[in-house]
Amino acid sequence: MASRESGSIAAVYAQALFEVARSENVLERVEQELRAVDEMVRQELAFRRFLETPTISLAKKAQVLKEVLSKFQPIVLNFLLLGLQNRRVPNVLPGTIKNYHRLWQQHTGIVELEVRSARQLDESELERLSETMQQKLGRKVALRDSVDAKLLGGFVVSHGDTQWDASVATRLAALIGRMKEAKFTGDLIAKDA
Repeated sequence: MASRESGSIAAVYAQALFEVARSENVLERVEQELRAVDEMVRQELAFRRFLETPTISLAKKAQVLKEVLSKFQPIVLNFLLLGLQNRRVPNVLPGTIKNYHRLWQQHTGIVELEVRSARQLDESELERLSETMQQKLGRKVALRDSVDAKLLGGFVVSHGDTQWDASVATRLAALIGRMKEAKFTGDLIAKDA
């Protein structure tokens, strides 16, 4: 129940933040700043603990946020301060950022694709893949890439429930499956000359 409630609260926060950002014509900047905050909360354990600790006063948390995020849009800072005041940060923060990102993508017409590859793709490879996927989907795309050594080679592109798999691991598994199902006769075995 609590996670469903926090999910709906996150959606409300995101919608409100999106509307304010749109009215101030700073949608993309807010998107970038929210991603930076999300990364900071996820990667900096000390920062997350600072936000979560109830014995640290709201005034002290507000002071630190104002210092750390001094170059951020005022609406991002105000959103975080409101979340702290309502004891919603950091619990609702990831959901709010995810919902804002979804709203921003809908507004800009960008489709975000997850790309997993056996090795880190270089800029030219990512650019070619991006162009190919834009042609295939007929929309702008944004790629989020990560490395997954289990793929052995190639890559997998995912969007929602759709997946395009060009990995060596999948091809190898299919080949092994076909070989297991194949019926070989003595005539197919090569004889020594």
